[in-house]
Amino acid sequence: MKTLKSTRLLSAGLLLLAACGYGQGQDLPAPKPDTDIAKDKGLAAVQDASKSGKYFFIFFFKVEDDATAQDRKVFDETLAKVADRAASLAINIAKEPEAGLVKKYRVANAPMPLVLALAPNGAVTSGLRSGFDEKGLMAAFASPGMEKSLKALQDGKLVLICVQNKSTQSNAAAMQGVNELKADPKLGSTTEVITVD
Repeated sequence: MKTLKSTRLLSAGLLLLAACGYGQGQDLPAPKPDTDIAKDKGLAAVQDASKSGKYFFIFFFKVEDDATAQDRKVFDETLAKVADRAASLAINIAKEPEAGLVKKYRVANAPMPLVLALAPNGAVTSGLRSGFDEKGLMAAFASPGMEKSLKALQDGKLVLICVQNKSTQSNAAAMQGVNELKADPKLGSTTEVITVD
């Protein structure tokens, strides 16, 4: 019986992800819950971008030296090209150490400059350190499935990815295994199921 269940899951291309991390942002801490958004321009800007279905890029820095100026130039020029699908903000953490985004993402002691990219659902899709280029910034835009997966992982959940569509075989059998897992009292509430075509 156990072998049959395992075969159902594998035959439909299910993948269980139990580790958190992605790309250059893999060592980033999980975001803390929002503070009072109405009092903080950064948190409010992130919320506005999310409501508009846009990504939000944050450029954190401490000093205004040549390296920071070069990174800021790349940041500004790249984000100007994708203004229709992304918003951005720069925060000098030396001048704004209490900024909501500094606290939320716990970057006060991180190497600077640092760029965080947030998907509309709040998932951190990339963390870039000094020396990034346009290609690195553009790679922060993720697919809907990746956005959902990263968000669930960053919320401390297991992610069960179901790779299927109307033309794949054994969908019902695979979903039976998924439903059994979701019904498990120990794993069900901490598991997010994401279907990818």
